[in-house]
Amino acid sequence: MATGYYIWQDTGVSILPNTTYRLSVSVGNRNAGYSVIGNESTYVILSTDENLGVDGNLFTTFEVLEDSSVLAAGSWDAGTNVPEGTFAAAPPLEFQTEGVVPEGTLVVLLGDNSPSGRSHFDNVRLEIVGPTDTTPRIENLSFDIKNGFIDFDAANLIPGRTYHIASADNLSTFVGLFDSEFEASGVNEEVSVEIDFESQPKSFVRIVEGAVPPR
Repeated sequence: MATGYYIWQDTGVSILPNTTYRLSVSVGNRNAGYSVIGNESTYVILSTDENLGVDGNLFTTFEVLEDSSVLAAGSWDAGTNVPEGTFAAAPPLEFQTEGVVPEGTLVVLLGDNSPSGRSHFDNVRLEIVGPTDTTPRIENLSFDIKNGFIDFDAANLIPGRTYHIASADNLSTFVGLFDSEFEASGVNEEVSVEIDFESQPKSFVRIVEGAVPPR
């Protein structure tokens, strides 16, 4: 495609939380006249419900790259990195979502952002690498029935995020424990939860991301 031009495909699929997306492409070197040194064969992951192109408001690849809907973008110099008359795999582009995801659907875009010449693409693949398992786990569980405590290690935490402890006497009515909030300083934290074993002989505990909900 010529300088500034691009094509795109809207997958129609909403972006998932805690998921890694990988976009892989091969780019081609047509010849020294079309695939100049400094070529920017550009590949982009976006999340948008806007129409792109002539009927929208993004007329060139450069304008796309400046748009807030871009989640990740990469480019490769086919003139420098690819032998003339061949295609080669460009470095893959990855984007990882967190718990809150962008609005719109997943869009893949291929374009040319070169000063001159053309960009050529082949073997375009979009893969879901995740979801990344960010569910906290309880490990090394022990009971101090005499003093009324359950001790365990909170594992698989994300440093810097806030968690709290919820307890229940069945598997459907968990209630956040007052003053149980903590900010994870590492992937594992030692936790001690006070439990009244007389009134709650069957005790279930779990780790919940976020602050204790108000009652």
